[in-house]
Amino acid sequence: MLDEIWKSFKSMSEPILIVDNSASDSEFLLRFLRKKGVANFVEMLPDGVAAIDYLSGQEPYSDRLLHPFPSLVFLELAMPNKNGYEVLEWLNAHPEILPPKVVLHTKAIGIQELERCYRLGANAFFLKQTMEEQFRDLLSRFPDIWEFADPAKA
Repeated sequence: MLDEIWKSFKSMSEPILIVDNSASDSEFLLRFLRKKGVANFVEMLPDGVAAIDYLSGQEPYSDRLLHPFPSLVFLELAMPNKNGYEVLEWLNAHPEILPPKVVLHTKAIGIQELERCYRLGANAFFLKQTMEEQFRDLLSRFPDIWEFADPAKA
């Protein structure tokens, strides 16, 4: 499944959205991406309400120059307010929005929950406990899908 996600991207110059109520988990994921040379714009949001507002272009995210539509979303399932399932359901209910690729990143997930997420449009998942190991493997297998910014030119 991960192979299909990465092969479907022509480039990763598009924005990335991280939705997680744990600021430390979001920061870890961002640091890991940066450490691997991923220089894409990344927006971090604390819950499903903010994610739906962002994806739908509602205030305070209506300016797409400041808040561009993501091509990839890292989504935690267990969040207050609206959870990751509700974000997936919202995306499913709005076919007019070109859905981004959705990678779940969560602490635990059962088979039934995972099947439900896939039915709702999730593309892949990482367990947070093994996230660094899985990302390292993923990035090493598909180095050409990431566009790297030259820090010297920034």
